[in-house]
Amino acid sequence: MNIPETNSTSEFDYFSNKRVEKVYLTKSIPTKIPFRNENNEIVDIIRPIRILSKVLEGAEQHHFIKSGQEIVLRVTSGERQEVIAKFYEDTRGIMSLQIQRYTKETGMPHQISFTFLPDEIKKLQNFIQNIPLLPIENEEKHQFEDKYLEKIVFTKEQLLHYISEQPEIIQELIEALNESDINKEDVQGLSHRKNS
Repeated sequence: MNIPETNSTSEFDYFSNKRVEKVYLTKSIPTKIPFRNENNEIVDIIRPIRILSKVLEGAEQHHFIKSGQEIVLRVTSGERQEVIAKFYEDTRGIMSLQIQRYTKETGMPHQISFTFLPDEIKKLQNFIQNIPLLPIENEEKHQFEDKYLEKIVFTKEQLLHYISEQPEIIQELIEALNESDINKEDVQGLSHRKNS
């Protein structure tokens, strides 16, 4: 977690004036990236990056705290937060994902932020996407291996719901099938085996 102090309120003012119904994209920013060339030398190449940001108006937040022997839920008023993604313009690969807000407890705004790097972003994405797929059959606690979560199989209803929300996945699936060794006869064979 980063907690940089800001001497000027201009950054805070810019953050405060952003509108929640908008997504903000910066202009193209040429950036030097170290790259190993065919001679095994490290040279700088220029790759443009962009920064995309979205402000979220914070709802009330719920925190579990220990009070004596009890765990109680405390509700606090929410604060405005911002999600910032830095990505390469050519591939749209995300360099970092940052969640930040400002705290004004001292009267001067201080920025508090969490930054996720590419591997962490993938884990976070998988973590969130797997929540509706977890097999929860009783009130007991459970632990799941990452490998297990990666292999969770959709039910037919979940799959149809997922596709209806992301129809572009059909085209990606067709392209993947066209590039693989699977042919029509293989698919029909699987279908007959399922029905028998």
